[in-house]
Amino acid sequence: MEFNTRGREKDPEILVILFHGYGANGDDLLNLAEYWARDHVPSAKILCPSAPHLLYGTEPRMRSLQWFDLGDYSPEVMAGELQECSLIVEQFIRTQLEKNRLPYDKLILSGFSQGAMLSLYLGLFGLPQQPLGVLSYSGAYFMGAAKHRPRVLLVHGDADEVVSVEACHRADRILKDNSVPSRVIVEPGVGHCITNRGRDLGGKFLREVLSL
Repeated sequence: MEFNTRGREKDPEILVILFHGYGANGDDLLNLAEYWARDHVPSAKILCPSAPHLLYGTEPRMRSLQWFDLGDYSPEVMAGELQECSLIVEQFIRTQLEKNRLPYDKLILSGFSQGAMLSLYLGLFGLPQQPLGVLSYSGAYFMGAAKHRPRVLLVHGDADEVVSVEACHRADRILKDNSVPSRVIVEPGVGHCITNRGRDLGGKFLREVLSL
């Protein structure tokens, strides 16, 4: 899997994997990774992988990628798509942890939109061991249960026109029902994007979980 790196290359204390949204690629969140590595978690190595699947109807040179197909928005179908995608991504995560000599409890997963859905699925359900934390921007969670209980921060705009803020609240209810320590921050008037405030909230969350 192709990826870009920011932060500490040698002997990092923590590994952060940042998953892009639908139709983007690993370059899309490099500025965010660079900001976090510089101003919030300089001891971290931050990876920005590119999804393995080309967006239908686009050319390879456009690098418009997707983690899983969005042809059907029903929770059952998307849960199945996430499970299939996670088999590829979980191998990537395991390889990177071994390469950097880090255990799963030194792993934080983060993502935007479709990448946030992948982060939540992997961090709460799809990995063999529990990660340290999950940071979701404009995401959703499609499982009715959680196998792992990492610390979770859900950041969402209440004017999100792509993934309704109700999806965020639904995810939080599921997590709390499963004793997952989750927290929600809703940004008033914000649509489907990561704001500067959201960027800083994420950086603070990374610092908090790293200190634990």
